[in-house]
Amino acid sequence: MIKNLEILLSGRTLSDIIIVDNKSSNYCEHSLNGIPITDYHGDPNDTALFDLRDYLMRRLPGIDDVRKIIK
Repeated sequence: MIKNLEILLSGRTLSDIIIVDNKSSNYCEHSLNGIPITDYHGDPNDTALFDLRDYLMRRLPGIDDVRKIIK
């Protein structure tokens, strides 16, 4: 299912939106906004999403366009 970012644009621009998804085909129309992540299968040792969150929280403050970080 392709994600339609148009529904999120009320008061935002694409420079403000990050998509995290395990299937890049889901954000193919906005690939500059997408970050791929591995599938989650319930493993309590899987920290990929937490690691990504920590990375983004360190890198995003002061950035005017999230796509610069994603690139």
